[in-house]
Amino acid sequence: MPRFILCAVTAPATHISCQAQFQPKAFSMRLQEREFKGGFNTKNLYYLSVSWLQKDQFGAARLCREVTDAWCQKKFKHAGQEFTSDAPELSNQEIEAVPGGKASLGQLDQIKFEILERTTGDKLSIKADEHKYWNSQGGEISETYNQLRAKHLELIGQQNSIAGPEDPSTAPPVETNVEDESGDVTMESLAKLEEKHGVEQKTTSEVNNVEILRCKDSSVWLLSSQDKTLAKHTILGGYGTGQWVPDSDDSPGVPFSIPEGDKTTIQLDEVSFNPEAQGVSTMSLFKMLVRAEREKGLTQHRVSFLSIERKVDGAIEAGQDGFDVKVKLPQKFKCMRNPRATDSSQEKISMKNIFAKALGSTHGSQHIMHLFRYRYEKIGQNFKIQRPYVVTKRGITLKKDCPLKVSGSSSG
Repeated sequence: MPRFILCAVTAPATHISCQAQFQPKAFSMRLQEREFKGGFNTKNLYYLSVSWLQKDQFGAARLCREVTDAWCQKKFKHAGQEFTSDAPELSNQEIEAVPGGKASLGQLDQIKFEILERTTGDKLSIKADEHKYWNSQGGEISETYNQLRAKHLELIGQQNSIAGPEDPSTAPPVETNVEDESGDVTMESLAKLEEKHGVEQKTTSEVNNVEILRCKDSSVWLLSSQDKTLAKHTILGGYGTGQWVPDSDDSPGVPFSIPEGDKTTIQLDEVSFNPEAQGVSTMSLFKMLVRAEREKGLTQHRVSFLSIERKVDGAIEAGQDGFDVKVKLPQKFKCMRNPRATDSSQEKISMKNIFAKALGSTHGSQHIMHLFRYRYEKIGQNFKIQRPYVVTKRGITLKKDCPLKVSGSSSG
């Protein structure tokens, strides 16, 4: 018999506190309900004080583990209670009190949906009419919708994200070059794209898991390694090294323009405007000018290539504000070869310069556009233009391993 001091009693309701040399061992014996020679049974051992284990973390942890294991193994009961692995039975009232309780039990027919609908099995998809309506709103509304839809795909699953045939077997076969109702042109795979158009250049984009492809027919495609939705004004890449030259220069480039006046979308290097900020913000020219007035106290606006004056009261509606914006001298961003590349070596293509090889890719595209980025100069208190970048023109949904055309002829 192990060396320890035991206190045993015959009255079940009696509790005795004992100091023992090996009390955890004695407690373990109690859980095992063992009987020893001489007539002693561990059932007669009801309570042991283990207060001395309060400062002994290892001993306390071991004892807690033994008690927990014994409880889960149904080696003892307490106050008529014992461990059970059976799930508790809930009443209908309790289930209804839990949001989504009926759905979790497979009772989806009892839930009324406004935006979603059931398709195959328990799949929940956005109704086609709802998708068309919210996706066509444009601006912040469509951007917010696409963010919500991306979250829906992440939580619910990528399959049947927009209502389609209930039986997958009845769906039409995937064609090599498919154009959906929104006009998006996709390819079945990268291999099919290479076979039909020939991929001339390929590089990663500014977005994780998304690549930019330029084909021999000058079309540009996006390829994602996973289902992904890109929000409006997501940065994809740039035009590389270059300089601003008069528009009369014969060299190809990206013409500078402000097509919508102070409503034209631009980018601002936030770090230059506020040292505590980070990254780049996309906004209207009007918003950038108003921020300069409020946060920098500017009364005159000096912006590269532009002449800016506040609109007179008679030129705008009551309570409105705005600026008259004019281009002083037409300019364009002339793309140049990276000076670190030698004549004998080919210039490396990356996300930073791939659009220099596809200068006309943003013209007329429904998917991508170029924006001009500005930097705030603290000393001169002016906005200096940097270089153009290519961003998404609207929310774009990419299917895994299916290239999506973002520029080029619609014929595919």
